[in-house]
Amino acid sequence: GRWWSVDAKAGGGGSGGSIDVQAASLRGAGLVAARGGNGFYSGGYKSGSGGGGRMAVRAPAGISAEVDLQVQGGTASTACAGSSGTVFTSTDATGERIEVRNAGATSSVTPWPADAPSTLALAVIGTHARVAINDTAVLMGARVRIHETAELSPLRAFNGTLPESEARLVRIRARQIDLYGKVVAPGPNSTVSIGADVVNMKRV
Repeated sequence: GRWWSVDAKAGGGGSGGSIDVQAASLRGAGLVAARGGNGFYSGGYKSGSGGGGRMAVRAPAGISAEVDLQVQGGTASTACAGSSGTVFTSTDATGERIEVRNAGATSSVTPWPADAPSTLALAVIGTHARVAINDTAVLMGARVRIHETAELSPLRAFNGTLPESEARLVRIRARQIDLYGKVVAPGPNSTVSIGADVVNMKRV
């Protein structure tokens, strides 16, 4: 969707919706999408694009690799990109997974889901995603992966509820962490706390 201003200067993109799929299995080569709408540019005015939606797919017998699950935020070359969406999947073979991802453009900030289970098999901050986590929350799973184009920061570093001099905290707990992207601790009193058996890193 798109919102138009009263004087028709520029319209913002609508956010993606919510999709909940429950089936024995999900097969084939189809597309399931909850994408944000693109912003608009007119007469020197820019509007924001819509954030990606939220998707949950529960299919005990499996999800075909050819099924394309899309939750990216809207983007336009002349407008601000929308935030990444989230995908929750659950199968007997892979367990429960959450991925925050965008496609092809750095997104606005997405809060890590407050209702994310602590028993995730895999938590992913994926391609071009910028994720912020609350001080009281923990990014937790058997395995945590932060893509090389992704970024994780404290939530209050973005929403301005704390001055830069105040403490901010990012906590990650997993058996294995693939830390290929950025984990940012802005300000002198910010802390990144990582607990894992194995941490794999890559220079970016």
